[in-house]
Amino acid sequence: MKCVYGRKESFQWKKYIPAVVLIFLHCYMFGQRMNIQMELAGEIQPLCVGDYIADFYRGVFPFLGRTEGEPFNIPPVWSLYLIYFFAIIAYRYSRTYRQSEYQYVIRRITRNRWWLYQSMMLVLESVVYVLVSALAFIIYGIASGAKLTGISRQIQMEWNGLDFWGISGFGLWKETIFMTALVLLAIGTLQYVVSMSGNALLGMFVSVAVLVSSVFWMHPLLPGNYLMLLRNEARMPGGVQVNTGIMLCVIISVVCFFAGRYILKRKDLF
Repeated sequence: MKCVYGRKESFQWKKYIPAVVLIFLHCYMFGQRMNIQMELAGEIQPLCVGDYIADFYRGVFPFLGRTEGEPFNIPPVWSLYLIYFFAIIAYRYSRTYRQSEYQYVIRRITRNRWWLYQSMMLVLESVVYVLVSALAFIIYGIASGAKLTGISRQIQMEWNGLDFWGISGFGLWKETIFMTALVLLAIGTLQYVVSMSGNALLGMFVSVAVLVSSVFWMHPLLPGNYLMLLRNEARMPGGVQVNTGIMLCVIISVVCFFAGRYILKRKDLF
C-alpha cells in the first residue's frame, strides 16, 4: 500500500492491536487494584467505563515541588500507548517519503495537493487511534460488567485523588478522549514536519522529548500536560486549562501545516 494522493488506502486495523492490548492491560490492573482496595475497605461499589478512562489519564504531579524522597514515576502503560502512536507516525513517514513517491508527485500532482493529503491522513490517523482506544475501553467495560455511563466519583476521590464532583460524563470525555485526539494531532504533525527536515528517527525523538518534558514539568506550552487529569486547574492549584490546551493544539497543528508546505516546496525531490 502506497500512501500518496489519488490512491486509495486500505484500513490496516492490525496496527492498532498493540494500543488495544495496552488499554486492556491497564483496565485489568486497575480492576484488580480496585477489587483489593474495596475488599480491604469492606465496601463493594460498581465500576464504570469512565473509571477506567479516568485512571488511564490520571497522570502524575510535576517533578518540581514534590516532597523530598518521594519517587517520581512516569506511568508506563500510558507512556507506551503514546510512544506507539509516535511509532505509527514515523512508519507512515518512512513509507510515504520514498523516491518512488517523489516521482509520483512530480509527474501527477502538485506538491501542495500532496501535502494536503498527508495532513488529512494525519488527522485521520489521530482520530481513528483515539476512537479505537475509546472502543477498547467500552468493550472491556462490557466484558467486566462495568456500567457504560457515569463515573464513580467517590472511588476516584478516595483512591485516585481525582475530584470529579460537578463534572459530567461529557466533561470527562472532553478532558480525555477529545483532548487526546487534539494533542496527538499536534505532536504528530510536529513530528512529521521535523522528519521532513531531518529523518523519521529525529522526528520521533522530538515527540518523545515533548512527552517526557510534559511529564516532568507543568507548563501550558507543553501539550502532554493536557493528557493528565491531575494537571487540570480544577484539581491542582495553578493547573492547566482545557480551553488553553485546545487553542495550543490548534495553533501547533496550523503552524506545522504551513511549515510543512513550505519545507516541501523547497525540498529537492530528485
